[in-house]
Amino acid sequence: MGGVSESGGLTPPVTRGILSLWAREGKWADITLSGLSMSPLIPDGARLTVRFGRSGLAVGDVVLYTTPAHLIAHRVLRLGRGGRRWGWVKVKGDPVHPTEAAWIPVEDVVGRVVAVSRPDGSRMLLNTSTGRVAGRLSAAISGPVAWVEGKLLRLVRPGKRLILTPLLLRLPAALHDRAAAADRPGFIRLGPAERFLVAAASLRMDPPGVERLRRLLARDPAWERIVPDAAALGLAPVAYRNLQRPDLRDLVPPAARAALGRAAHGSACLMAIQLAGLDRILDAFRTEGLDPVLLKGAALALTLYEQSALRAMKDIDLLVRPEEVGRAVSILERLGFRAIRTSRKPSFYASHHHAVPMIDPSGRLIVEIHRGIVPPSGGLDVDPAPLLARSVRVTKEGRSCRVLAVEDQLLHASLHLSYTDRFLGRLRDLLDIHALVESSGGLDWGIVIESARSWEASRSLYATLDLSRRIIGTSVPAEVLSELLRGARWDPVAAGAVRALARRNLFTGSDPGRLFSDRLVRGLCDTLLRRPRWSSRILSLLGAIGRQEHLTA
Repeated sequence: MGGVSESGGLTPPVTRGILSLWAREGKWADITLSGLSMSPLIPDGARLTVRFGRSGLAVGDVVLYTTPAHLIAHRVLRLGRGGRRWGWVKVKGDPVHPTEAAWIPVEDVVGRVVAVSRPDGSRMLLNTSTGRVAGRLSAAISGPVAWVEGKLLRLVRPGKRLILTPLLLRLPAALHDRAAAADRPGFIRLGPAERFLVAAASLRMDPPGVERLRRLLARDPAWERIVPDAAALGLAPVAYRNLQRPDLRDLVPPAARAALGRAAHGSACLMAIQLAGLDRILDAFRTEGLDPVLLKGAALALTLYEQSALRAMKDIDLLVRPEEVGRAVSILERLGFRAIRTSRKPSFYASHHHAVPMIDPSGRLIVEIHRGIVPPSGGLDVDPAPLLARSVRVTKEGRSCRVLAVEDQLLHASLHLSYTDRFLGRLRDLLDIHALVESSGGLDWGIVIESARSWEASRSLYATLDLSRRIIGTSVPAEVLSELLRGARWDPVAAGAVRALARRNLFTGSDPGRLFSDRLVRGLCDTLLRRPRWSSRILSLLGAIGRQEHLTA
């Protein structure tokens, strides 16, 4: 059998308790294998990346399951679908004799292996489309082929070990190796102005980033496009700070530097006014016993950015429990805020994810009181209670407030970028996502993936992380993207179409000539992100195109 020892060296009783908790929470962790029952795919001493939990089990998966004395890694040969086998799983080590296969209760399964790091340094992904094909092939060889070989050996050479089965298992192992060699993150081709915006607005300027920006400056960028786009996309403060570095400042034309500085200073002044208003609002809320959670721009300004004034924002978003929304609105009214007149009926905001937007007497500060994080009309079911429970308190610039945990900030930023705003003019949000992944000090990808699965938001999260990886080079583990893709049940055509639409939308400010209206593109993104079946997608697409033609007629 393929025994597994937890890499932290926990004793077996403690390990079983922790594994049970990890299975409930969908933990993502690395463990180390000892044994040869899964060779040649998984040799002795290999490190396994495991997604704990039982969701989405399929024939061919390599799973971890518990026995009274061991934690075992074996392959799934069959799933009990009915009758006396319902709720049971048949598992077996790849090269061992068929008599060692066993039916185990599905409750004993604690996780699924998504990647394998071998002692020789090679790495295989088991949750990609190629990995799943190789897994099913391994199950066929380890099951029916090994059974036939075992029967023949009993007749011809009793007591002999399997010979043909281990040799045939080298075929799916070679398929895994070829797939791993071909796994290279693709990149999206950008125009010169777009590449410059991405490089100039980076939150963390490391030496390679500085050198890349220096090379782009040497190519005489189109400042007449870059400066207004940076201001329109909310990137002026960070871009101005980066271009003011002593080793880069002289490479920027004075007129462009002055224009960018004016946009950056204007944004910083507005942010200072907004943060002063935020302090006043939080003091009033705490006096009344409310402790809201900051969302989006305000939260990111206080957690991601070296100086909060570097992050532009349009309004302040505060998350409270649904039953506290009325009290929060009343507090704002006592501070002089009034509801903004909109075309929506009052009943709309009673069930919307936030109450009617409120504006202060100066007209410079807009506040939205949230009862949830996404609009309820799109089909996502996001319970705010776990988000509030996982929220953390941060203190910066003398300001103490609650924000979402970093995993929940990543999920919210991804949903806001894709699901809510359809990527339209949101390059800054993509850079925020990149910074959340790179500067988090170690995300718990299990929480991220499990939350996306339970919210049915895997497509949105995959789209944003894949886009960030291709445009900015965000170091999202390939097995995480593969796991999201598997959970989303997304075909390559739909994923590629969303990628193309998102690439077009992110740089809306730098693409004045548009073949399709923003409304049509938003509709196309909605269709692909929110509808899992092509039949409903096609009907929705035809309707969107018809509306486009009606508007242009």
